[in-house]
Amino acid sequence: MVRGVLLGNGRRRPDKGNHNFSANSFNLFILDYDRPDRYIYMCFDNLHLNSIKGANMPFPGCKKIWLDGEFVDFEDAKIHLLSHVIHYGTGVFEGERCYNTEKGAAVFRLKDHSQRLLNSARIYRMTSECNPPDGKGGRMFPDDMFIDYTVADINEASLATIRENELDNCYIRPLVFRGDEALGVNPFTCKPHVMIAVWEWGKYLGPEARVFFSENNHIIIATAKETPTSLI
Repeated sequence: MVRGVLLGNGRRRPDKGNHNFSANSFNLFILDYDRPDRYIYMCFDNLHLNSIKGANMPFPGCKKIWLDGEFVDFEDAKIHLLSHVIHYGTGVFEGERCYNTEKGAAVFRLKDHSQRLLNSARIYRMTSECNPPDGKGGRMFPDDMFIDYTVADINEASLATIRENELDNCYIRPLVFRGDEALGVNPFTCKPHVMIAVWEWGKYLGPEARVFFSENNHIIIATAKETPTSLI
């Protein structure tokens, strides 16, 4: 089982000392602590940090962001510093791509991404079916403490955001998060929000980034079990 990740930067690859890398590089080691002889080594070289940060606008092409069913200007899309998501991590997201194809703009596996987003929100108890009964024929928490979007709703919102920003080749970031009504470990005191942003994003690590693997890689698959609800 994979139990640790080590990061480091440098110009030389430990298993190929004669290979020089640029200053904008870092090494990634994925270790298996049960088997010290098993590891995956990767080196990301020639990273263009300026292309990641952005020289002028950090998210080029992002003029409007979809927030709770309405479009808001990029400059006005803000949350409070005391939002629950910042302090307790009560947010889930997806990363998607829209490509300019011969038949026009197309989002890769849009339905699957939207379904996974809602599945993640359900695990975080942010969807309407997670509102427990109160024993009196009603629900324990107000309806607005949960989202009630369908996969089709998220799909259409994603496409509408792409059209609104007039993009045909872009990255898509949907996010469900809890807001700023209160703080505390109980998440049901804060309303959830859904936002979708799109922007032009080329190669993930920059236009000239390179990835190197060690010659004797071992691909390790770690299994994970969902925490029983009785322990939450």
